[in-house]
Amino acid sequence: MKIDLKKIIFFSMATIIFILIRQQSHFTEPNYKNIEIISYNLVNKHGYSVEILNLGGIISSIKTPDRSGVFKDITLGFTSPKQYLDEHPYFGAIVGRFANRIANGKFEIEGKEYILAQNNGLNHLHGGALGFDNVFWEVDTLENENGIQLSYISADGEEGYPGNLSVTVTYILTDDNTLKVNYEAQTDKTTVINLTQHSYFNLSGDFSKQILDHELQLFADSYLPVDNTQIPTGSIQLVADSPFDFRARKEIGKDIDIKNNQLEIGKGYDHC
Repeated sequence: MKIDLKKIIFFSMATIIFILIRQQSHFTEPNYKNIEIISYNLVNKHGYSVEILNLGGIISSIKTPDRSGVFKDITLGFTSPKQYLDEHPYFGAIVGRFANRIANGKFEIEGKEYILAQNNGLNHLHGGALGFDNVFWEVDTLENENGIQLSYISADGEEGYPGNLSVTVTYILTDDNTLKVNYEAQTDKTTVINLTQHSYFNLSGDFSKQILDHELQLFADSYLPVDNTQIPTGSIQLVADSPFDFRARKEIGKDIDIKNNQLEIGKGYDHC
């Protein structure tokens, strides 16, 4: 399955041959104002399916066929939706307002300093304690496409960020077996934003196996080294002659055990 990530919503309208969205309510969580966790299952005409929760916009399942035509789930997730509340690992979630780390949990805009939650040592990670992965999104089905649109309004000052931020995320599963994830945000103050989708994949469909034998190719000539708290140092390092060189396809595990300070800090590959 190909995943197409875009920041600006633009769709060409076409006739949809097959649209099937199944909705299933899982349970009511008292600690979250009695809001039900609901899953929305997108299915295309070939049987590919994507399950999405209103909690965090989490992709809890992506089922695709293997070489033998057997459909298997290829994305990491929990069997019970409640575990997403208890464990908080960002599996499959929309991450925001700001994905990745902000050093020392603070930043400055137009001469004013903003203090954020420090939920990763001294740093701010993935939007804080109440990031977009941990809130309930309003969900609407799309009329002319096999998809749903999720909406959330992050109030001015939420987790320390300036501005009322209105966010929409659209998931569309097409009949050419493409999952499109589109982001759009509007704010009434100058602010920072860095949205992402935080799914983990195991293309074997067998989560008892590691992914070290998966082959990966990245069209990147450089990467960003990080310090001991995983904040980018500001330098740009060429990947040539390093374990980070994936310009030619290779197994993920091929160089992962090479003695390398950056691999030790990230406990593997955890870099931009």
